[in-house]
Amino acid sequence: MQHKKRYEAYHGKTEEYVIQHLKDVKSERKWKWSTLRTKLGNCMGANSRYQMFAVTQKFHDFVKHVENECMTEEVHFPTALSVQDAQRVCADLKFNQELEALAVFSTAWSAGARVSDVTRLRCHKVHVNKDKDVITATFLEGKGVKARRAPYTLKINNPFATSLSRFLKKGSREYVFNDTETLRRTIRLAMKKYDQTYEMRSIRRGALQHMASLGVDLDTLQTMSGHKNRTMLLRYLDWGWHAGGMLQRQLEASTKLWE
Repeated sequence: MQHKKRYEAYHGKTEEYVIQHLKDVKSERKWKWSTLRTKLGNCMGANSRYQMFAVTQKFHDFVKHVENECMTEEVHFPTALSVQDAQRVCADLKFNQELEALAVFSTAWSAGARVSDVTRLRCHKVHVNKDKDVITATFLEGKGVKARRAPYTLKINNPFATSLSRFLKKGSREYVFNDTETLRRTIRLAMKKYDQTYEMRSIRRGALQHMASLGVDLDTLQTMSGHKNRTMLLRYLDWGWHAGGMLQRQLEASTKLWE
């Protein structure tokens, strides 16, 4: 039903119109070919079920073209946010009294979560234990929920938990945070002060890599990250270089060959 609403504008249109529209959106939103491939898959799924437009060889050729472009497209991974820079960003946001942005940033960092997921938290699904700086949050929306195909709960430590608690005005509004675009812009600017290559995904990648380097097991990391399989998680961890002292474990493994 969701895909039908998203692509209902294609109902009764020609496949030439659909192809051109997808190309225009890709250009406008600066999609990668892999993103366009995902959108095409959703579009074809909705069309096969609701018969919105006729599909001929021309459309299949376009799909094949997108697949070929995906094969040659360079995979881009965000620069991982360092622990030192994460601490600096927190200090800057606190000094500048950007407490709402501080709450979002520190929660995303502590949980290894997507900022977009944190900004969709609902007031009645967040509990803060101020004495222990512990946050228990249930995510009902966002990419993490879609990946898991169900709501999920994380229990994390956050030394800035009090910054989050002041926005839990239960009964007055449904979501914890308002004006999420402004919050994202504030966080982005705070990070780029220390490295221009940082982006929003840098928070999640940096947090997961640092937890892995401290010896957090991969099962726990995968539960927190929501990656569908271990291979995807290892890619996020630079193929295991940060995964619980992987270099040392490799040395020990090769040493045993000569014992």
